[in-house]
Amino acid sequence: MRNTFVYLLGHPGVGKLTVARAICAATGARLLDNHLINNVVFSLIRADGKTPLPEGIWDLIGPIRNVAFEAIEKFGDPDDSYILTNALTDDPIDRQWFDDAAALAGRPMRSSCRSSSPATRPRMRRASTRPNALQG
Repeated sequence: MRNTFVYLLGHPGVGKLTVARAICAATGARLLDNHLINNVVFSLIRADGKTPLPEGIWDLIGPIRNVAFEAIEKFGDPDDSYILTNALTDDPIDRQWFDDAAALAGRPMRSSCRSSSPATRPRMRRASTRPNALQG
């Protein structure tokens, strides 16, 4: 897989990172997971996933994401592929992040969001551990 951007969107806990890791293992793509970006700040404020995040927190996280995108743009090999993950909602900031990823990829992208029920999660985990799970 050369020069491809895949942006996995979905609700928290549906397996985006699991699927992304499997794709990277099968293709050699690079992973830019939303946790990598968010946890720079979340770890410092002890975000626990239950307590509401402080107002303005995304204003601090946005520049981190921008630096990651800039690193891909300036220093990434043009033949490299990237798998991005995120739990976007329908608000202007999230739409801008998606549009920025599309601009970085140099092509329009469309979103597709699928959620999994707790019953399907074990199947996703098993599939991600099979060596050729993505090759049919």
